[in-house]
Amino acid sequence: MRKGSLFLRVLPLLVAVSAATLAGVSVMGFLALRSLYYDTYRYALAETVRALSNEVRPEIVSDPAEVQRFCERAAGGTSFRVTFIAPDGTVLGDNRADPADMENHARRSEVRGALSGALSFDLRRSATVGVDTLYAAQPIREGDRIVGVLRLALAVPELKARLEPFYVSVA
Repeated sequence: MRKGSLFLRVLPLLVAVSAATLAGVSVMGFLALRSLYYDTYRYALAETVRALSNEVRPEIVSDPAEVQRFCERAAGGTSFRVTFIAPDGTVLGDNRADPADMENHARRSEVRGALSGALSFDLRRSATVGVDTLYAAQPIREGDRIVGVLRLALAVPELKARLEPFYVSVA
């Protein structure tokens, strides 16, 4: 046997194991980064919907035009979608769609969570605008009574566009 032939026989295996390890670490790193990115946006949505909910006067619920104006003002100059939902699930205001044309939101998980009294989240395809969307919903209270839900949404394609450089580097 020639000297070094063992090395030459093992070299392809070492290269393959190294490449597989590098690919695995890259994918795991990307998944961790993506998770961190979504968590950061979830936190930002939560803080923003909490801040906006402090600006809602509960009495506007009885005035759909005022609810609509609030949604439009709150979303002004942002990529957020702002929706105000009555306790029965009726959409009272939305800055991107006509509430009269929107279906009842009572069964949406983030709305159900908010109606139970908690800040709630969901990530799903929007039935109204047809894109994957991250939602945060906050109950609006008048005393101990929940009078509505303020929901903030951010389209996932906007998040994916910000992650695009990382998709390219992993591929």
